[in-house]
Amino acid sequence: MFKAYLLLLANEGLTPQSDALDSKLIKDWHARVTSRVWHLLGFDGEPSLLTVQLAFSLLSEHGRLAPEMRALAWAVGDFAACGFMPGLRA
Repeated sequence: MFKAYLLLLANEGLTPQSDALDSKLIKDWHARVTSRVWHLLGFDGEPSLLTVQLAFSLLSEHGRLAPEMRALAWAVGDFAACGFMPGLRA
């Protein structure tokens, strides 16, 4: 689920602490992700929207993440927000 969270940040060009990261944005992103992408992320099938929203709400609480995961989320978010990852944008 962490890989999916990083993909959301990259696709939407958001930093992990962005105010734009809300349930509507997650719902819209979830609707655009294909089954092939879910498979590449390691899922057997598409996870439910509720599962994704709950996981992303926990992952966005960076005080609960290991320092390495927090640093990776910040790096991906910052690179995406600065336009360094244009190939991952939706």
